[in-house]
Amino acid sequence: MIDDIIETGTAIIRWDVRLTAIASFLLIFIVTQATTFIRSKIALSARDDGKTPPIEPYSIPVLGNLISFAFNTKPFLGKIIKTYGPNVPVRIRVLNRKIYFISGSESVLALFRSSRDLTTVPTAILVLEGAFGSPASVRPAYERDNTGIFKEPLPGSNNLEPHNRIFHNSHKGLHKTLQGNALIELADRFLKNLEKELSSLEVGYEWTDVPDIYRIIQETVFRASTEAICGPHLFKLNPDFVTDFWEFDTQLPNLFKSIPRWLIPRSFRNRDKLTACIMKWHKFAQEHVDATDPDLEDVEWEEYFGARVMRERQKDLGQIDGFTDKALAASDLGMVWGSNANIVPIIGWEILDVLFRPTVLTQTLHAITECSSPNLTGVAALQMSKLVANPLLQSIYTEELRIRNGVIIQRAPVSEGFKIGRWLFPKDDLITVSSWHEQRDRSVWNEGPVNGEFHSVEDFWAERFIVYPNDPNSGPRKPNPNSKVKPQILGKGEDNKPRFTADAMTGSFFPYGGGQTICPGRFYAKQEAIGALAMFLTMFDVELKDKEKMPEPNLDYFPFGVIPPVGKVPVRMRRRRFE
Repeated sequence: MIDDIIETGTAIIRWDVRLTAIASFLLIFIVTQATTFIRSKIALSARDDGKTPPIEPYSIPVLGNLISFAFNTKPFLGKIIKTYGPNVPVRIRVLNRKIYFISGSESVLALFRSSRDLTTVPTAILVLEGAFGSPASVRPAYERDNTGIFKEPLPGSNNLEPHNRIFHNSHKGLHKTLQGNALIELADRFLKNLEKELSSLEVGYEWTDVPDIYRIIQETVFRASTEAICGPHLFKLNPDFVTDFWEFDTQLPNLFKSIPRWLIPRSFRNRDKLTACIMKWHKFAQEHVDATDPDLEDVEWEEYFGARVMRERQKDLGQIDGFTDKALAASDLGMVWGSNANIVPIIGWEILDVLFRPTVLTQTLHAITECSSPNLTGVAALQMSKLVANPLLQSIYTEELRIRNGVIIQRAPVSEGFKIGRWLFPKDDLITVSSWHEQRDRSVWNEGPVNGEFHSVEDFWAERFIVYPNDPNSGPRKPNPNSKVKPQILGKGEDNKPRFTADAMTGSFFPYGGGQTICPGRFYAKQEAIGALAMFLTMFDVELKDKEKMPEPNLDYFPFGVIPPVGKVPVRMRRRRFE
C-alpha cells in the first residue's frame, strides 16, 4: 500500500517536472515572440530620421528567422511584403547575423543609385567559398580589397598595389571583353556552335519522339556557350563535363545555403570534381599559351583559353598575391556557372512558352522570317541586329526574365550612416531585395485589359513589354486610372508600329541587378537568348506531348537565379526542310 502511494507520488512528481520543463520552453518561445513583436511595433511607430528598421518577429531564440528564411524563403519574403508594405525595410535575424530586406521601387532605386556606398564583397566570398570551392586560405586576398570597383580607390580604403585590386580589375576586364567587337565575335561563335550541336542531334525529317526537350536544350546550349567562352579543350580533356555540370547545378542550392560537407557529401564531391576539371584545363592551356603575352592583347579568341575574357581573367587573377591555382579554378567554375545557369533555363522557357501558345508560335516564326535572309539557311540566314531589335522577340525574352528570375540581390554598406529614405542601415550588414516579388507586384505591373484580354503577373504574356501607339493601356506598367493621357494618334508617315520598352519599370524590373555592378554579360545573354530561340524554331518543328499544361517551375532553385522547369518535357520533333 505504502509502496503504491510512493510510486504514484513519484510518477506525479516526474510529470510535474516534465510539464514544468515543457511550460518553461513554451514560455521562452512566447516571451521571445512577444518581445520581438513589441520591438517591431516600436520601430515602425518611430518618427525620427535615421531610424532602425523593424525586426520581423520570431519565437526561437538564437535561431531567429533562420528556418523560414533558409527553407521557406519565397513565402516568407512575400509575407513580409504583405505585412509591412513597400518601401519599409525589415530586419531578419539569422543566427547571429542581421539581414535587411527591402521592397518597393523607391527603395530599390535608392539602393542601386548608391553603388559607391555599397559592396558585394561579403556575398562574393560566401559564394566563391561555399558554392564553388575557393580555399579559405585565399579569403584575405578578397577581404583586404575594400577599394571598390572604380578606377579611383574608395576614400579611406586599403592602399593596395594595382594588381591586388581584385574587384576593380575584374569589373574592368569583364566590361572591356563583353561589348563591342568582342561581343559580336562571341555571339557569332555561340550561334555557330549551337548550329553544329543541333545539326548533330539524331532527329530526322520524320516525327521523332523525344523524352525530354529541356535536356536537349540544356546540353546543346551549354556546350555551345561554354565552347564559345572557354574553347574546345575543356570538353576534350573532360568528356563528362556536361553531365557533371548539370548534376552539380542540381546540388548547388545546398551549397549556397552553407550546409556542412558531412550532411551533403555528394554535393561537395560534384563540386570538387568540376574544380579539378577546370584546373586540368588551366594547366593544359598554360602549356600552350602565355596569357600575359602582349601579342595576344587584341586577339578575341584562341582555342586554348577560348574567348579573350577568360584569358584576361587568367592574367588578372593569376597575379594576385596569395592566390592559388585552386582559387583560380573555383573562380572560373563560377564564371562557367554564371554564363549558363541563368541563360539556359531562359532559352528553355522561351521555347516552351512559345510552343504552348499556337498564336504566339505563328507570330514568332513570322518575326524570325522577317529578320532572316531568304536565300540562306542556319546562322548565315539570321540577321542578329534585326532579331535583337524585333519588338516581339525582345518582349518574349524580357518577359521570361521577369517571370522566371528568382534571385535575391545583396549589398552591404561600406561605412556607417548609410540611409535609404529615413531608414538607417549598419555598416557591413547585408541589404537584400527579391527580383521575384518585385517583378510580380500587381500595383505596378500591367495585367490588362489589352485587346480585351487580361494577363496575370503570374502568367507569361508575350506582349507585356510592347507598347501600341493607339492603346494607352498597353506596355508593361499598370495604367493610372486617373491619367488623362489619350491614345497617341499618329499622322500619315509617322511610325505607327508597336515598340518594345522596359524603361517604365525601372526599380521594379532588375533581372541583371542594378547600379554600377549590373551584370556585364547582359548584352551577350540577350544575343544568346534571342538567337537560340530563332535557331531552334528555324531548324525544327516541335510539338508538346502535353498541350494542356505547362511545366511548373522548380522552386528548389529559389532564390539563386533563374528557376528551371521541374521534370521532363516530352515532345515530338522533326527537322525542317529548306527548299
